[in-house]
Amino acid sequence: QKDRMLVIDETDVLTESQAMTYKVTVDGTTPLKVTMIYRDWPGTTGPSLHRINDMDLMVTDPSGTVYWGNRGLKNNMWSNAGGNPNTKDTVENVFVRKPASGTWIVTVIASELNQDTHVETAVLDSDYALVVSGIKLGP
Repeated sequence: QKDRMLVIDETDVLTESQAMTYKVTVDGTTPLKVTMIYRDWPGTTGPSLHRINDMDLMVTDPSGTVYWGNRGLKNNMWSNAGGNPNTKDTVENVFVRKPASGTWIVTVIASELNQDTHVETAVLDSDYALVVSGIKLGP
């Protein structure tokens, strides 16, 4: 349902080490699904790490439990709490099957920016797309 979604379509821009935080209200009646994607230039073919920049997704529940992007999704449909930031993928997801009701915090972090992907500005920065579903939008 469109009225239960937050969509950020490359409108927010971060420089290295900056973070953008979004507070969302969850009533716990449907799964919480958060997807963040950022554009990255292709890395060289030699190194084992093919990304140039690193942006991370962190989702925190009302009790302070942290979910990092893609943690547990390799072997499961639902995210595992804890762990560390995902430093490899340009698409990160947090899927919580039965989220606690209350205020959740969705944070996008520009952990490492080596090459500009938001060329509309002169500084080294990056934008991203973020979709959060299973939330209750306020007035």
